[in-house]
Parts: sequence; C-alpha cells; structure tokens
Amino acid sequence: MAPAPVVLLGEHHADFAHLQMEGETLRRAQALGYDTLAVEYPCDLEPAVHAYLASPRDAAAYRAFLEARLDTELAGLGEDAPEVSPAQRQEWIEELRTEPQAVLTKQLWDRAAELGYAVRCIDLPVAALNRLPEVETKADLALRNQFMADYLAEITEDQGRQVILVAGSAHLISEEECPSLQEELDRHEVPHRSFALAVDGRSPAREMRVPEERLAASVDRIAFGAPEIEAFLRATRSGAGAVQSKEPGREPRI
Repeated sequence: MAPAPVVLLGEHHADFAHLQMEGETLRRAQALGYDTLAVEYPCDLEPAVHAYLASPRDAAAYRAFLEARLDTELAGLGEDAPEVSPAQRQEWIEELRTEPQAVLTKQLWDRAAELGYAVRCIDLPVAALNRLPEVETKADLALRNQFMADYLAEITEDQGRQVILVAGSAHLISEEECPSLQEELDRHEVPHRSFALAVDGRSPAREMRVPEERLAASVDRIAFGAPEIEAFLRATRSGAGAVQSKEPGREPRI
C-alpha cells in the first residue's frame, strides 16, 4: 500500500457543520493509520495546547490555556503591548473563551484527543501573525502556506506522522503569485489529498468568493461528507481509481 498522503480539509471557519464533518473524518481515518491532527494555529501556542489536552480538559484547564494564549499574544506585540488591568484581562479572557471560531477549535481539539490523535499547531508564530495586515494579501497567504508546508514536511517525513490538516479553504486555492498549500507540499515531494468541505449539497465556491472552476481545479474533491472522504482515500491508496463524485459531471483528480 502507498504511504498515507497528508489529508487537507479546507473549511469555512466557525462552521459547525464543517466541525462535525472533520470530527467524523478523524474517526474514520484512524483505520487508515492517521494519528495526527494539524491545525491552522500559531506554532508557539502548541505547548499551551498540549498542556490543555494533557489535562482533564475541564473549565479550569481551558482557563489556564486562555491565560497562556493571552500572555503569548501580548508578548508578541512587543513594545506595542498595552498595560492590562486585572479587569481588562478578565474581559479579554472571556472574549477569547466565547469567540465562535475559538469555541469550535476547542471542540475539534477535544475530539482529536478523545480519539487519541496528536495535535500539532503549524501556523506562523503569534508575533509574525501580528505583523500581518488586517486584510491579508496574496503575499501574506503565500508566506503562511510556505511555513505550514515546511512544518508538515517535517512532521510527516522526519517524524513519520500521518497527518490530517484542518485549515481555511483559502489555503487550498491556487492563484497567481500565491502558491497553494498543495503546491508548497509538492515542493517537498509530500503526497497529499485535498478536500473543500461542503454542506447541504452546495459547493462552497460562493462562500469562498472564488469561481467554481478555480475551486475544482485546485482541490482533489469537493466533499459532502466524511464517508465520501474515507472512500476516496481508500480508493486512492489501493489504486482502485476514482470514486464517483456526488456532483454530476465532476470527476475527481487522483
């Protein structure tokens, strides 16, 4: 059997339906040997994430994680870091705790831990992310894709991990002057399979604000459920060929 490719799941952030699909994909992929969840999260917060996941994962443990996250973010601002009163700190911690994307990210980590997955944070460090403009440019996205691909190459090739990555779908779209994450992995000769997650029978192209043709050309498959992802991976690894797409007229690339 061929080596397990890195699985790239392109999500719409803060979408509960995508979270459910990702959790089920993790469960099904265990039978194929996958053991690591990589997430689009600052790499210098990985120790705090690991400390939380090694704990009872209760409210107190998550509070400790949020404290560490806030301290790292303030340190990342350098001389621009504001003075923070205890009341402000409490307010910011509560904002971090209730922010919709953070809530779903925590649930994904918890699900991965329940299944026995290692969790790796592979995005730029906090300080580097703080230097990026609020509206991300192609150059910014390209920098992050290169960094994440370098990290994925290290943990798959050097550490032998079999990885499923959850990241925003924008990282999977190939554009001029902005190589996609898949293209960056090709630079390392790391095999991969990419999926743009879809729900309710609708392609995510409109929500992503990209032409349908560009999305279809960028990813291996527009996936409407975890069973479809599992079947595609099994067929690809066994050499059985393409799995019939649920989207009429679309043949997945293998």
